[in-house]
Amino acid sequence: MNGTELPRNSLLRLSFLPILAVVLLALPGCSIFDDNYKKTVITGGSGNWTGTSISDNNQAVQEGGGMASVNAPTFDEEGNVIEDALGDLPATPPSEVAPRTDYPDKATGQETPASAYERRLAQRWAQRGAYEPPNDASAHAYLAAARIGLPKYKYLGTEFGGTINLDNGYRLQDDESSIGGGVGGSFGIGTFGGQRLRFNLNIARNEVDVSGPRGGFDPGPGTFLLIPGTGDGPFGAGFALAPGAPGVNAVTTSDYRLDYSQTSFTGKFSTDFWCDDDDDDGPGVFSGLGFTPHFGLTYNRIRFEQNFGGAVPGFGVNFQYDTSLRNNSYGVILGGQVMKPITGSPVMLRAGLTGQADFNRAKGSDSLDFTGFGSQTMRVKNNDTTFSYTANAGVTVGAQAPVRFDLDLFGGGIGNTPSIVRDGVGPSRIEFENSSFYGTALRTTLRF
Repeated sequence: MNGTELPRNSLLRLSFLPILAVVLLALPGCSIFDDNYKKTVITGGSGNWTGTSISDNNQAVQEGGGMASVNAPTFDEEGNVIEDALGDLPATPPSEVAPRTDYPDKATGQETPASAYERRLAQRWAQRGAYEPPNDASAHAYLAAARIGLPKYKYLGTEFGGTINLDNGYRLQDDESSIGGGVGGSFGIGTFGGQRLRFNLNIARNEVDVSGPRGGFDPGPGTFLLIPGTGDGPFGAGFALAPGAPGVNAVTTSDYRLDYSQTSFTGKFSTDFWCDDDDDDGPGVFSGLGFTPHFGLTYNRIRFEQNFGGAVPGFGVNFQYDTSLRNNSYGVILGGQVMKPITGSPVMLRAGLTGQADFNRAKGSDSLDFTGFGSQTMRVKNNDTTFSYTANAGVTVGAQAPVRFDLDLFGGGIGNTPSIVRDGVGPSRIEFENSSFYGTALRTTLRF
């Protein structure tokens, strides 16, 4: 609305993807997991442990037996003290270090070098005053309000000298309000390339409901009023009401209704990279610059109901259009968030961009009822690929706490808004148009 337009398909062509690729290639060196990538170290401490090294994937591997003391100094092979694999950690007396029961070796139930690595990571976050969820999981819920710039929906037109013009007739184009929300969560699924990887799930729903009178339309002197048909039956091209006395072929009243809803199911993978994440500013100070890339899949179900009708008293006729469409789309998403904690406060600033490519399968019906003639209904369908994007900027309060609150401003473009096209010549057809949107969202996240 996954929470927001430029000309059709303009943003993606995915012009921002090369930028993301460069960032992804550059940032691993900033990760808190990569401070001593591939260094061989000798760890002193109690017990009969003789050594630890950091493997190619940044995991601790055993070079001797026994238990490693995770708080002891770390030396290189020549006996010089070096920074350990997680950066400078203030020493903690062994008596104050309780073994982590959530990182045991599955076979022996004892702590291993790999679990010690995870425990030290948790200690580092704790020393910074940050909350480290024991299950590396979270649940969230959010509400959003937005304004959507819908595409032009053409209903009535004119005909003069045999030339059809649907651009000077009755067209509907509005910025409408949309209300939405969603729930979801995430959980850790281990490490990949030295980075902790998470899987995120989200279910969201957005709705637009518009109804009310739309006034009249007068085609003008000497001009036919054109009511285009759907292409079904002998009068499928529509009806042209001839001019006569002034206003005789004018539409005097009309009414419009739009009921549009979208339900989205999204699953994506994400990880965090942090630059300048050190203790130079003192214990408990979190001052790094973070980047969270994400990629995944999304499934969207769109329901589109549209009705427009009116009266032409000069001819004693009424007309009514009814459109019903369903669109199931499968999409690929790719994006990222940049994060900057504010030193000495629980506040973090964020900004991000997400692109989405959708493979749409839309179908439905378009019908016209005209006084004195049978209803004409045309079955329509269209399969097409479209692109959408969302940009956001926001603030997080409680960034290092179990409960956090996110307030975002967002905007972007939706590439697969369905639209029925009638041209007064051929049958009705579905096209996917662009809609722009902007709004705000409030999210609450519980980490556990």
